[in-house]
Amino acid sequence: MNNYKIILALFSLFYFVEIDSRNPFPDTTDNAFQKECLSYHNSLRGAHKSGALHLDKNIVAYAKKRLRNMTQYSKITYEHKDLDERYGENIYWAKGKKDKLSCRTALKNWYLEIKFYNFKAGKYNKKAGHFTQLLWKSSTQVGCARAVNKIQDDYYEVYIVCDYKTFGNVRDEFSKNVVEVIYEETPEKTIAEADKHFKGSKSTRKSKKSKSSKGSAKKSSGAKYYNSLSDIMSGNSDDNNDDNNDDNNDDNNDDNSDELDENRYKYDVIFNEDNINGHESKDYDEEESNRKRNSRVLVDTPLHRNMFGRYLDQLGRLLAAPMQAISKGIQHIEKQIKNKIKETIKEVILENEQNNKHNNNDKNNTLKLLQVVHRHGDRAIVKTYDADPYKDVAKYWPEGLGELSKEGRYRSYKLGQFIRQHYDAYLSQSYSPRDVYARSSPKSRCLDSISCLLAGAYPPNNNDFQWNITNDAQLGNIWQPIPIYTYPIDLITSERMLRTEAICPKADEEIDKLFNSELVINSIAKEAELLDQVKGIMGANMRNLLDIKNVYDHLLVEWDRGYNWSTYGKWNETFEKQIFKQMKPLAELLWIVEWNNTLVQRTKAGPIIEELVKNIERHIGLPKNQTDRKLYVYSTHDSIVSVLMHALQVFNNRIPPISCTLFFELHQKTTGTGDYFVRLYWYNETLENDKYPYLLQLPECQKRDDCPLDMFYKLTQKLIPENWETECQTDIFKDRTISRLKNSDINSIQLK
Repeated sequence: MNNYKIILALFSLFYFVEIDSRNPFPDTTDNAFQKECLSYHNSLRGAHKSGALHLDKNIVAYAKKRLRNMTQYSKITYEHKDLDERYGENIYWAKGKKDKLSCRTALKNWYLEIKFYNFKAGKYNKKAGHFTQLLWKSSTQVGCARAVNKIQDDYYEVYIVCDYKTFGNVRDEFSKNVVEVIYEETPEKTIAEADKHFKGSKSTRKSKKSKSSKGSAKKSSGAKYYNSLSDIMSGNSDDNNDDNNDDNNDDNNDDNSDELDENRYKYDVIFNEDNINGHESKDYDEEESNRKRNSRVLVDTPLHRNMFGRYLDQLGRLLAAPMQAISKGIQHIEKQIKNKIKETIKEVILENEQNNKHNNNDKNNTLKLLQVVHRHGDRAIVKTYDADPYKDVAKYWPEGLGELSKEGRYRSYKLGQFIRQHYDAYLSQSYSPRDVYARSSPKSRCLDSISCLLAGAYPPNNNDFQWNITNDAQLGNIWQPIPIYTYPIDLITSERMLRTEAICPKADEEIDKLFNSELVINSIAKEAELLDQVKGIMGANMRNLLDIKNVYDHLLVEWDRGYNWSTYGKWNETFEKQIFKQMKPLAELLWIVEWNNTLVQRTKAGPIIEELVKNIERHIGLPKNQTDRKLYVYSTHDSIVSVLMHALQVFNNRIPPISCTLFFELHQKTTGTGDYFVRLYWYNETLENDKYPYLLQLPECQKRDDCPLDMFYKLTQKLIPENWETECQTDIFKDRTISRLKNSDINSIQLK
C-alpha cells in the first residue's frame, strides 16, 4: 500500500521531477546576448507598429530560473510548466553548430510563423503562437535567457527562453495587438532589416570608440557633434545569409538588399551595459487580469500537444521503475522544493526592493519635492494645405487647428491619474494651493492638457471639496477647479521658460548654422526625389529641415486620426508608407541637430532649468517649521522637452511622443548626514498598461541612479545663462517691433 502512496505522490508532484532528469545547462546569458535579443525584438515589432519592448532585469532573472528547470530534462518536455500567470513565453530549442546559438536565430524562426497567421481574420492560430506573442502590442517588457550544453566539438544543444509582460495570445484581442506589416515587403526582408540595424549599430559603436581613442571627435564648448546620420541612428553593415533552422521552420531565405534603410525600426529603449535598467511593473486590476487570463490561449505547437498522453506515458514508466529509483525521485523532489522556496524568497525580496524604489518608500530615503515637465496631449493639425482632403476644419477638426483633441484630453487625464497612483503616498490626498503649483505655456492645448492632468491627479475626494451643494451640479462630485498660471498670450514671443520661440537672435543664428551643416544637406539630398513628389502633390514648402518635419508631423497627426491621403487617391498606399519610412529619420534629425549647441541649450533650456533649480533651493532653504509645495507641474511642448533632455545629456534621438513626461524627484536620506539627491525619470508611454517611467542616469552624475545634489548643481549651473538678453544679443532688435495682435490671430505673429 505504501508503494502506491509513493507512486501517487510522485504523480501529484509531476511538475517537480522527470525520470530522465540531468544537470541544468550552463547559463550563457550575457550583455551581448541581451542586446541582440532586444534589438531584434524591437526591429521586428517596429515593422508592425507594435511598440518597443523594455528590457526588465527581473524578467531576465525569471527567464534564467525557467531555463534551470527546463534544461534538467531531455529535449523540451518541460514546456510551459509552472509559468507565472503574469507572463507569456516563447521557447526555442535546437541542436547544431554555433550558428544555432544566437537570439537572432530564435526570433527569426518565431517570426517566420507569420506565414501561418491570417491578419484579416485576426484569430489565434496554433502554428503561429510564437509569432503572435513576439508582436503582441500590449506586451511592453521582456526578459530573455540562454543555456547551452556542449555535446562535442562544435556541436551544441541550446535553449533560449523569452518571457513577456503582459502575456499575449488572448482571445478576441488579436486584431488590435497583431497588425500587418506597415511596409510592402516579405518577412525575409523584415528580418534582413533587423540584421542591418543590429550589425550596423555594432559597427557604429566600434567606429565611435576608435575615433574617440584617437582624439579625432569634433567637440565645441562641451557639445557633441555628429559627422553622419548613421553616426546618430545606426551604422551600415553587410548582411550574411544564415542557415538556421529549428524543429518548426527550415526557411533560410534572407534578403540583403543595400537599399533597405537600417534606421527605420529603431525604438526608444534604454540599455545600460553594466546594469539592465528594468522596472518591475504592477499588474492589471484584478478584474481585468482575470478576464484576460481566462481568455488566454496557450501556444499549441507540435511540441505542446497531447499533454495528457505524455503524462500517462510517464506514469507507466514510473510504475515499472524500481523502488530505488522512486526513492531517489522523492529525494530529488524535496531538494527541488527547498530550492524553489529559496528562489521565491529571493524574488520577493528583489521585487519589494524594486517596488519600494518605484513607490518612493525607501526606508533610508524620503521624497521631498516632485517637479513634473510634460508635453501636451494629442492635438489637431496646426495648418491646412490646398491639396489636403481633410482641410475642412469644421468637418474633420472640430476642436480647431492646433487645439487639444478628445484623445489628448483623455491621455492627459490618464497621466494625472498615473501621478496620483504612483505618488499617492507622497501627495496630499486633497488639493491645496499651498501644495501644488501649475504653470503652462500660453498655448491653449497646453492649458487644456494641464487642466485635464490636474483633474486626474486631484479629484474632490471628500465633502469638503465636492461642490455639488444642491445635488444639481453633478460635475462637482468628480472635478474641482485648480488655478493654472501662464504667460500673457499677447506677449507669447517673450515667453522663454516653456516655449523655445522666444526671440533670441544669437541662438537662431547658431541653429541656422546647424541646419545648413553638411550632415543635414546630405541627408535631405538623399531623399530629394521623394520630397519633390510630396511637395508637388501637397503644395507644401520643403525648403529646410523644419519644413520637412512640419509636413511629416502633419501627415502623422492625420494618420493617427485615421485620415489617410491614399483613401482619396492622392497617392497609393505603397507611396504613403514610403513617405513615413523615409521622412521619419529626417524629422528625428531636426530634434537631434537643432539643440546640438551649448549656447542654444543655455538660452532655450536654461530658463526652465533655472526654475527647477530655484524650486529645489527654495525648498532646502526653508526653516524646518515651514512647509513647502509638494508638486510643481509645467505643461509645455515637444521642443522644450527635447532641448531640456539634450542639455542634461539624456536625449534618446527620438521625437518626443505625445504627453511624454520628465519627473524630477528631490530626495533626502534619513540616515547619516541627511544628504540630498535627485532622481530623474522619463515617462514616454502614457497609455500603456503595466508601464513605469524609465530611471535616467545623468552622465555628469557618473551615471548613478541617485545624483548627489552637488553634482546636479554642477551640471545645471553651466546651463543657466547669467544674463539671457546679453547671451541672446536681443539688442539687435531694438529698431524692430513685434506686432501685438488679437488673441484670435496670435498664431500669425510677424516681425515688422
